[in-house]
Amino acid sequence: MKSSDLPSVITAGTKIQWQDENTTVPINENVTSAEWTLKYYFRTTSSRGVIVTGSAIDTGWSFTISSTDFTNQDVGKWSWYAQLVKIADATDKRDFGSGNLTIKPSLAFTTNPTAIDTRSESKKELDTISAAIRALGKSRAKEYTIGDRTFKSIDMNVLIARESQLKVIVNSEDRAALIAQGLGDPKTLYVRF
Repeated sequence: MKSSDLPSVITAGTKIQWQDENTTVPINENVTSAEWTLKYYFRTTSSRGVIVTGSAIDTGWSFTISSTDFTNQDVGKWSWYAQLVKIADATDKRDFGSGNLTIKPSLAFTTNPTAIDTRSESKKELDTISAAIRALGKSRAKEYTIGDRTFKSIDMNVLIARESQLKVIVNSEDRAALIAQGLGDPKTLYVRF
């Protein structure tokens, strides 16, 4: 399978355009837009999907994702699959590529901005567990309820262990974000003699 030029991160509410060049499939058959249609299928964990069909450009395909295809309700991880279909024989289908992408929330607003939470799921869970530990420590209550889960005071060790795990995950995410932004690795230590 070929790697696509599709971006790995898309901001909700933006128009995205990219091109894929012609390729070769097994048995060295050349695949061009004159004889093949290329479609991208996007799916997420909810019952939501988007199909984008390529337009012929030279021997490859040009794609456009409309600004209305992905909204702030679609934020999160998505999977994509690209499939070639022969124009002369619709039963002849070939894999072109597959992968994952992330839909980021848009920070744009028109009149009244609404609250936006850009924390990762790990950070949200860490904050919730830290609040539970504080509440148990202050109240000395025998039970504490978060959503549909109830923790008893004997479960304090479980909460603390999970908090430690989440701190490691959140620190790794923060480190990766700094590296991705070109701000360097916070674990890099330079020594001068």
